[in-house]
Amino acid sequence: KDGKFGERIYKGRHEGSRVVFELIIPGEAYPPGSNQLANLRLIPDSKKRTKVKEPDHREVAFQEQLAKLVNERQDYALAANKAMQAKKEEAKRGAPAANTLGQSQKEQDKIWEEAVALAGDSAKMPPNIRVQGAKEASPSKMNRNRWRVGARVHNSSSHPTEVKAEIWLLGITDRKRDYYVMSRSEHTLKLRQGEARDLDIFTRAENSYKNKADDHDGVPKKERKRTKVNYHGFAIRVFFDGDLVASTASNARLASWVSPGGDASELTQLPKF
Repeated sequence: KDGKFGERIYKGRHEGSRVVFELIIPGEAYPPGSNQLANLRLIPDSKKRTKVKEPDHREVAFQEQLAKLVNERQDYALAANKAMQAKKEEAKRGAPAANTLGQSQKEQDKIWEEAVALAGDSAKMPPNIRVQGAKEASPSKMNRNRWRVGARVHNSSSHPTEVKAEIWLLGITDRKRDYYVMSRSEHTLKLRQGEARDLDIFTRAENSYKNKADDHDGVPKKERKRTKVNYHGFAIRVFFDGDLVASTASNARLASWVSPGGDASELTQLPKF
């Protein structure tokens, strides 16, 4: 009632009766699922289970769903652990990083060079590039308190190409609401016909921007506990032979800076914190 849990039913059937939590599937019937939050129900105290009995058809169906839930969690944990161990083993061996096809960067470069040779002069033509971006994570212990933006650069041309992606991550100060650069990076991409490349871009740790942002806003020291670090958005430009061939941004204003004919100086003149 009123957003708070009470131990009695205040309206409807069994009004005034005390309620208790009970395991839907008893621990002795299905131990692996007994500690799952989904396995709890609220019932009137008078209806609680007092002795072991055979589950009814609803409880049997629920136990099957609970078993699937437990198995999915176990499978996910095993897969995550396996992937982590594989990364550790790879690091120990000093093995080169591989793409989703298991190809090292050296192998990818060789395949690209062969594609360029086959394409001939076509490879020198401006490509058709599509670029997308999205904020995929906010600061947490899991990502060392950083924002993460994912970008995808897709060569939809009928020939291989080499392009440069320029990615900006921007913050905005808490008081004056002025933009600043959190991160700027460049990525040279050798893309085969139809190939798409995914990039993960991180800011620094969230708190590393705070002092400079507060200094910029002139925030008195006694008030700095009230301010926070704010991520604003991203802007991405893709160049071929120095010419802009694709761009995207997280909002209309940033897009106007990086699109063809836009005033990129608005972006390049921002302070870097």
